[in-house]
Amino acid sequence: MRFTRASTRTALVGALERVAEFYPLEVSLEGQRLQRHDFLEGALYRESIDGIEVGFSTAFKWGWHWRDLNWNFYGARIHEPFEAISGLLGTVKDGPPSEIHARFNVLEIARVKLNFPTAVGLYRMTF
Repeated sequence: MRFTRASTRTALVGALERVAEFYPLEVSLEGQRLQRHDFLEGALYRESIDGIEVGFSTAFKWGWHWRDLNWNFYGARIHEPFEAISGLLGTVKDGPPSEIHARFNVLEIARVKLNFPTAVGLYRMTF
């Protein structure tokens, strides 16, 4: 593989490790397999819908924090605001209500349907 853009080896290895972490295939670098994890590990419930596996959890195991990159698209993680669901599980040991968070793992893009907003009124045609 050849890179046309100047970068340091450290930056390239770091980028490859980030993508490989949740990529669906094994990735090797110089004969060593890079670490992979299940994007939805820690989910209390999982379900596949139209090629997207949805997982719900109070805390996912890998790469989970307050501004969660909650979509995995073949190793590329994307943040899409998703309101947590609170009050279903009670409270955290005399604290605030437990929250349930969702993550989405794209498995098959052939079944994903994209809906684009209509452009009515956005463009004016002149002749």
